[in-house]
Formats: sequence, C-alpha cells, structure tokens
Amino acid sequence: MATHKRGTRKAPRPEVETQIFSDSARRCAICYVLDGDLGRKHGQVAHIDKDRTQSEEKNLVFLCLEHHNEYDGKTSQSKNITAGELREYKKRLTAAIVEGRHLLLPQTKAATEERIEAVRVHDVTLFRQADGLMPERLFLNMLDQLTSQNSFLAAHAEAVDHFRNFFSESGNQYITPELSERLLEFLDCIDALRSFMARHFFVYPRSQPNLEARQLCMHPELNTDRGGEATAYARQTYAKYQNELEELATIANNKWVVYRGAIKAELIV
Repeated sequence: MATHKRGTRKAPRPEVETQIFSDSARRCAICYVLDGDLGRKHGQVAHIDKDRTQSEEKNLVFLCLEHHNEYDGKTSQSKNITAGELREYKKRLTAAIVEGRHLLLPQTKAATEERIEAVRVHDVTLFRQADGLMPERLFLNMLDQLTSQNSFLAAHAEAVDHFRNFFSESGNQYITPELSERLLEFLDCIDALRSFMARHFFVYPRSQPNLEARQLCMHPELNTDRGGEATAYARQTYAKYQNELEELATIANNKWVVYRGAIKAELIV
C-alpha cells in the first residue's frame, strides 16, 4: 500500500480543484460505489496515491470527510481500498454524474408526504368504488345464507362477481402493498367459493318469476326438505358438500376480516 511521501505539500491549482468539484458534483466516490449513496457531501479533495506533492487532476478525487480521514489514516477501515480501486471508483462516479443519476435522489420530505397522500387518495377512491359494488353487509349476508340455509340469492352472487371483475382490471389495483396482498388473498378465497357455488347450486324452486330475486340451492335432489331423495347415500353426499361449503365460507369470511382490517389501518376509513 502506498505511504505518504515527505515532500513539500503541493496544493492543487484552483482550476484543477474546480474541475474535481464539478466532475464529482461534490459526491463522494467511496460513498457511491460501496453504498450506492449519491447524496451531496461535505468533503475534501484527496490524493489517490497519498502523495500530496502530486496534485494533478488524475491523482485527485473528492471524498466525504469521513472517507477522506479513513483513506488517509494509517489504521483506517478503508485500508484495503487500493489506489487502483479508488481510481476506478472515481471513474464510476464521474460517469454517474454525467448521466445525471445524482439528480434522481429521494424526494424531499414535503414531496414524499405529498406522494403518500396521493397514494392514500387513490386507494380510498378504489376502495369506495369496490364497496359500492359489494357492500360489506351484502357479502356477509350471502355467507350467512350459504351456511345456514345452503342457498343464495343470484343478485348477491352477481354483486360478488362484479367486485371480483372490478379488481381484475389493470387500472384497479391498490398501490399500498399491504392492501394489495390482503386483497389478493381474499380474491383467491372468493374464486374458490364461487367455483363451488357454480358446480353445486341450482335454481330452486324451479318456478321463480322474479329473476332479480331468484334463489339457488345446493343440490335440491339430495335434500329431503326440498324434495330430494331420502337415502343414506343422498344424506352422506349432502353432508359432505355442506362441510366443504362451510369450510370455504369460513375461510372467505376470515380473509374478508383481514382485508377490511387492513383497509382501516392503512386508509383510516
């Protein structure tokens, strides 16, 4: 490793020092390459080979005060950084400044707060639109009717489908990660429940003049209360479907509670 030479210290010419400041935009080469930090720093012009008599531009680099002290110190934490490495760091930093990467820094506090509020407004708007398609009470009533009566109203199922389809559109996505994750979990449960309902529920009674209020029931042919077979096979099969339905409905209800809890916590609505 290079050592300090004892020659007379030679200060960089003003125009050379200005070039170093300009090329680095007062960003530290070590901070950038090792930590990805392109923030502006209080610092000094350092001699790459640690020979303070050699003050040409190629031997100079801008370092923050901490890294300057470490690099020049005999017991520095940066003692393993060689002069060759530091020249490469300088080269990479200069390229980053030329490309303007130092201007793509995290936003100011005010701008960050403005973005946070914009995200909240977006997600609140999305939630209210979806809630209008499938109000909480409608969904919970459907789950209750499914498990207690093994039936549902077509209008309720259509509302659930509208809710599901709304969030399938690319523009209707929560920005807040927690909401997006909880929603996807809930929608997976809805998909499983609606798939079961599509396979095992049928219009009953057959004659229902009001299509908007028509009712569908789970396998009427297996339910003696709905004119079904009074056999052991029918009872066992129906009981199996009941258990499966109750499990799907319970999971959907639990995921709904988690989703709505996340809405309240993140959006305060």
